[in-house]
Amino acid sequence: MHKSFYYLWSSISFGKLALSLYTMTITLTIFSITKSATFASVIMLTHVIGKLLSSFVFPLVTENKPLKNILTVSLLTQFIIISALLGALNINVNQVIQLTLTYALIGLAGFMDGFVSPSRMSLVPEVAEEAKIGKANSLISTADQTFALLGWSLGPIAVNFYGGMLKAFIPLN
Repeated sequence: MHKSFYYLWSSISFGKLALSLYTMTITLTIFSITKSATFASVIMLTHVIGKLLSSFVFPLVTENKPLKNILTVSLLTQFIIISALLGALNINVNQVIQLTLTYALIGLAGFMDGFVSPSRMSLVPEVAEEAKIGKANSLISTADQTFALLGWSLGPIAVNFYGGMLKAFIPLN
């Protein structure tokens, strides 16, 4: 396997872990702000709807742009959106405006995440030897599920343990 495969493999793995922790943290924050399980549960729904919408746009974008550029722009944009999301949770405005902005940013982050997953998987043949593509896909799939399991099972423990620090970082109105 090429060295670039291992970079791709680790980015997919840690991306899955980060998504689960990000989702839990934002869900906890929204629940703390609204005291509503319904509003908190809409977080993942909004992310998935954004991701679904991007699946319709992705084929059009790949006709004109290289996959590495799509992946780079998507990841950078997600970082900017998540930074803006932290800002949206820190502003002192009407709660309706704050939640609308938060859900819009989460949907946009989901939209950009919809470009990341297929771009990464499409890059596997470029970074793995042809004879080892099956092994590469198997390693990625195993790591993907393992990190998702770790994130969703150990994540609540971490969020519970560091919840006080989270509340210090994101003031709750």
